[in-house]
Amino acid sequence: MRAQYLIAEVQREIEKRKTEIQGKKDAQLEKRSAQEVRAKEAADKAVASAAGASAWNNFDPTTFSSAGASASSSASSGTASSPAQGGYQAAQSGSYSKLEYQQQKLLAAGAAKQQEQQEQQQQQQQQQQQQQQQQQQQQQQQQQQQQQQKLLAAAQATTQPAAATSCLS
Repeated sequence: MRAQYLIAEVQREIEKRKTEIQGKKDAQLEKRSAQEVRAKEAADKAVASAAGASAWNNFDPTTFSSAGASASSSASSGTASSPAQGGYQAAQSGSYSKLEYQQQKLLAAGAAKQQEQQEQQQQQQQQQQQQQQQQQQQQQQQQQQQQQQKLLAAAQATTQPAAATSCLS
């Protein structure tokens, strides 16, 4: 009778541990999906930023005035990216030198490259975090298995002497 009680107790403990581990896994999945959403938002921003830098790299001050009303309206409405807007204002005032144009172009290219490097670093950090989480899960599972084995061994040890004494009597 006592052996059955111990076995039932071990099984309840096992179920309890399984529930705890499942809860931890669910929380980690939720956290990971939130990280993925943030990473996607950062990637979208980077793409938009790179598109702006690309447009600036293709900017030619000699043909810029022919862009006319569309450039003027985007600059006046504030929708243009800051390098293009600044380039437009400088071109309009006639004070835009070739050196300034090249400097702005280099700055835009550098900003795009820096953004790309930051994205790569973020991806590497996320991969490292995922690997660490997987290692933690594996360690938890190993610990749980060891505890289950100990509990089962203890339950079996208590049932075997009882069986031996019942055979003798």
